[in-house]
Amino acid sequence: MAMNRFVIYLVLSIALAATPTAHADEMDLQESAVAAIEAQRWDDAIRDLRQAIREEPDANVRRGLLAKRYTPHYYLGIALAESGDCRSALTELSISDRQTEIREVPEDYARLKTFRKRCQERLDAFDEASSQAREAISEAERAASSVVKMAQRAEIAPLWRSGSPSLADRTQRADSNLATARQRLEDARNTDDADMAGNALTLAQQASEEYGAVFEAANQQLDDRNRELSRATDELDQLRANAVSVVAALDDLRPFPPTLAGQVTAVEEATRTAEELTGRASSAADLEAVRTTLEGQLERLERTAGRPTRALVAAAEAYFAGDWQGVLDAIGEDRARSKRARDQRCLLGAAAGYALWVLDGELGEGPAAEALQEQLTSCSELDPIPVPTAPHFSPRFMTFFNETVLTPLGGLDDEEGEDGTSEDL
Repeated sequence: MAMNRFVIYLVLSIALAATPTAHADEMDLQESAVAAIEAQRWDDAIRDLRQAIREEPDANVRRGLLAKRYTPHYYLGIALAESGDCRSALTELSISDRQTEIREVPEDYARLKTFRKRCQERLDAFDEASSQAREAISEAERAASSVVKMAQRAEIAPLWRSGSPSLADRTQRADSNLATARQRLEDARNTDDADMAGNALTLAQQASEEYGAVFEAANQQLDDRNRELSRATDELDQLRANAVSVVAALDDLRPFPPTLAGQVTAVEEATRTAEELTGRASSAADLEAVRTTLEGQLERLERTAGRPTRALVAAAEAYFAGDWQGVLDAIGEDRARSKRARDQRCLLGAAAGYALWVLDGELGEGPAAEALQEQLTSCSELDPIPVPTAPHFSPRFMTFFNETVLTPLGGLDDEEGEDGTSEDL
């Protein structure tokens, strides 16, 4: 019987000794990892704990003289959280919590909950920041697409690289900010870094603002270009009409002498060039170059012809007949560009406007005052300003013209009213 009891005891002892709780290798790895955590060697701790979990994933307690608690998921969660990988840390801490062994140590369990809360808050902040950054990057990409389409328009091409910084320079700066924002967001995703995602958001917003400013500036430059083109077109159209009128006024001189014939031909050719360019010019400078050529040809023709235009003749006839409104109507039709013609329009218009203003009672406001002011302004823009002389202009008008145009010390309200007969004027 004693022998049987000994055998039974021996078998039970062997069985109990062979019962696995935590292998020495797994526990050694955990102890090594705990030391690494205390030394803040996160990578070493993570490596050892992952190895331990591969060998034994379940938490347990080794009984003996000194009980040893095996909770590798808990320590791995702590190490991952400290290294910045909160997403993986939450997974490990949740596994440790489900295995319940960690709950037997209140201090460790409280630490688990602290790290889990901290990581969850960090992930929530990151998710919010990354969502805002993604939205801002998408908005910047839409703005960039609009700028690309703008840059491809033919009419903006001459303006795109002009100025400092040019539209191209500003677009490149926005492109750089957008590319950096994309990279920062990608880096932030690898570490769940809310601050880095916030930086991506800021860069994307800056890129979007710059793209918007470039698009607005491009539109403004196009508007300015179109206004200048329209103005230059109108001026060239008026000059072309004037050239046609001047040539037509010389019909009674046909056949022209050789010099005059050559100048008429030059004006006609310049007029045709202006007509062909109208509607096709890409810039106001192109039209202004043609206008300068046509102006020069026209002035040479007028000097050679040496005679006033029909409109100026009609204005002079109306003036000496006392038809003041007829004078203004006639000079409004005159397109002669020579200095002599401009001087004649100035003096005839100012004298006729003055007469109408006197007849209107020399009021400071009203159509007559406005018409006179328009004529005086036209005269003041000439260089040099012509001077009215007797006997074609009255002393009163000459005094008025001297005070308001030549030496502008007076004004429309300074004259005392008299009747507006041609003798007085």
